[in-house]
Amino acid sequence: MRILMQLRRFSGRSSQQGQAMVEYIIVLIFAIIVLVSISAGSPSPIDQLATALKTYWQNYSYIISLP
Repeated sequence: MRILMQLRRFSGRSSQQGQAMVEYIIVLIFAIIVLVSISAGSPSPIDQLATALKTYWQNYSYIISLP
């Protein structure tokens, strides 16, 4: 009887353990789709971020190369 009660307790938890991960992934995918799809004639936020990182890296590597 005691083992049966323990199995019931564990079976309820195990079905809910991955639920938060799935919710986070769904929200993350939705956010990425929104950020990529926003482009009314101007570069999308993802393109702006990529350009900013590229510019930063170019400036950083130039400063490091100075004697």
